[in-house]
Amino acid sequence: MNSLTPQPAPQPGPARLAGLWRWLVDRAATACRYDTFMWKAGSLGIAVCFAMLLAITAMGIPTGLGYGVDAAILVTLGLSALWLVSRCIALLLALIGIPVPRFFAGCFLAAAGGTYAMFHFAEIGWQPALLLSVIAAVSGSLAGWFTGLLVHPRLRPGVKWTAAGLALIIALASMQLSSYGAEEAGGIPVAGSNANITPIQAGNPAEKGPYKVKYYTYGSGDDRHREEFGSGTDWISETVDAGAYITRWPKLRTWFWGFDQSALPLNGRLWMPEGEGPFPLVLIVHGNHLMEDWSDGGYRYIGELLASRGFIAVSVDENFLNYSVWSGIPNQDMKMRAWMLLHHLQQIQAFNLIAGHPLGGKVDLERVGLIGHSRGGQAVAMAADASRWFDEDPLLESLQKVQIKAVAALAPTDRTVDKKSAYLRDVHYLTIQGARDADVNNFYGEQQYNRASFSKNKNAFKAAVYLPDANHSRFNSDWGSYDLSMPGGMLLDISDVMSAEDQRLAAQVYLSAFMETALHGREEYERLFADYRTGKQWLPAADYITRYESGAFKAISRFEQPALESINAGVTAYADGADSWYHGSVLNRDGKDKGTDALVLKWNSVASYSISFVGRYWQTVQPESVTAITFSVADLSHELKEAAAVPGLIIEVEGQDGHTAAVPLNAHDVFRSPPSITYTIHPFLERKLKKGKYKQAIEPVFQTYTIPVSYFKKMKPDVFDGGLSRLTIRLMNGPGRIMIDDLGFNAMS
Repeated sequence: MNSLTPQPAPQPGPARLAGLWRWLVDRAATACRYDTFMWKAGSLGIAVCFAMLLAITAMGIPTGLGYGVDAAILVTLGLSALWLVSRCIALLLALIGIPVPRFFAGCFLAAAGGTYAMFHFAEIGWQPALLLSVIAAVSGSLAGWFTGLLVHPRLRPGVKWTAAGLALIIALASMQLSSYGAEEAGGIPVAGSNANITPIQAGNPAEKGPYKVKYYTYGSGDDRHREEFGSGTDWISETVDAGAYITRWPKLRTWFWGFDQSALPLNGRLWMPEGEGPFPLVLIVHGNHLMEDWSDGGYRYIGELLASRGFIAVSVDENFLNYSVWSGIPNQDMKMRAWMLLHHLQQIQAFNLIAGHPLGGKVDLERVGLIGHSRGGQAVAMAADASRWFDEDPLLESLQKVQIKAVAALAPTDRTVDKKSAYLRDVHYLTIQGARDADVNNFYGEQQYNRASFSKNKNAFKAAVYLPDANHSRFNSDWGSYDLSMPGGMLLDISDVMSAEDQRLAAQVYLSAFMETALHGREEYERLFADYRTGKQWLPAADYITRYESGAFKAISRFEQPALESINAGVTAYADGADSWYHGSVLNRDGKDKGTDALVLKWNSVASYSISFVGRYWQTVQPESVTAITFSVADLSHELKEAAAVPGLIIEVEGQDGHTAAVPLNAHDVFRSPPSITYTIHPFLERKLKKGKYKQAIEPVFQTYTIPVSYFKKMKPDVFDGGLSRLTIRLMNGPGRIMIDDLGFNAMS
């Protein structure tokens, strides 16, 4: 054969393949060659730290099997994956021939990657997630090494004691570095008040009433997860078909619940007083907690209290509309939360008509109140304005005799649904928000407050309460202390959040007094909403910021018009000494418009804002009927570049004869500024967590001040005779910046 003829390439024979295999086996055998005792201890420390994070993360991805099972499954799978990935990385490093402790390196990288994934899916941003993953892996390594030093068989006791001391020093230093919020609490200090406030002469609304309470449940009778709505339910209720609204209901959700959107159950926990009745009805509904972690049992503390005081209270189950890590959330969930409430009213109406039924004839459907938390807080307002969304639904026809008189919202959302928002007319409205709410961290309830209105002289009111140290979850006794699902909740600082007991006590005082006023006609409790100091003896200690308006309010101006001088018929305004004054949008913490305008005043030293009245104005407002001057103020001093003192306000009135009387605000009330809040355990997280959701420490919220006319008449008895010619708000202690809204009079009908 010609030597120049190309020859076929030699095929790898069995000997070559066997040699390659032996090389791989030899390399694999040396994968952990450099992992000495201390490196193995470091790997074990990483594994323990990783297991702890997995156990914590299991709280945020429930399956419905119970936390113990969830944690066991996730920790087992996570540690198995950690070992497998660590071995693979060690083998790869051995094949490359890098002379490092390879299993430790693999364990470090795998654990950091797994930790990053946990925090990344908690939506904290890639930078915090990356930083926390490195911190977790390093912390596990250090813990393992220190433990290794303590148990190392060849080290002297002195070395071990030194290692223990060093570990203690590092731990204490880490704790000190994480404590950064000591200067945060309280915002701008408030001034003292010399006002003599008379406490409400009535019993504590948070104390149990005279009625014995019976407890029932009603449900579909075949709930596969909760016996109280399944085989153990007291009354069987209907199911309802939401197929006309919900078009996205995953099969996994059907598998979990045993039903789809065509057969949603009406499940409720009901507390009722023993007695003849009929009793007012109050429905309570939860928000969008994790679907598999039931929410409806968390309002027992409200239901039992109301029932003891003569209300029928129901905690409504809407868990099947909530978010799940595994199956998402149905579309139209917000609209369906309100729709389901209406169906519960229909179901209770049906029970009320059954002779011999425990509810038969016991429910006064002309006195109905609704309480909602979070998304439930928006749902109750939507249910009270149901025709805006369900005008063509035959459901409304069956509820014509049901009258919703009162709506209360705890930390509500307020999103548009079908480009619409609820407008409440002649309905009592109350909203409560915590300044330390890390879930719904804007006071959206104020937006609904602004959309509540009353007919002339209507006997109803609206109120907003801002609790400086309350959070979101503690209004529900089953939701725990953290406002974010784990592991994201670990990053929240809850050290300054008011205790769960105090937060729920505040809710009990306000909700009970609200329903007593609106549904039982206990008008003496209304003073609590006009001035919390009248019920201070019942409430946890705090500087509450509150807003209030009743049907007796006669607005001089709500500052919605663009004209600065002409603010009402027969009323003109001007500012003297102010750096700037204008009618501007009211913004929330995120800088988004709340849907209303107000007067903004900025001054350096002293200034004044004056309103002049012409005679015809007092033809529409009888001066002898005026009982108080009222206005709402939001402090914007934190927006100033200069350091600001507590703004000083003096309210001055001038009668038709030219004589004046002036009352300093702090003679009646304190000037209240919203608190400055830090939500997380470190400033870096404050800027980055949830896409910068917490970067603004202060949300401007309004405080209503009501100055009785009697204060002015003490100085000049006839100052209001014939009406005022001028009303002036003098601004002191500059520099300052405030926003004023809802300026007017309270007048007797």
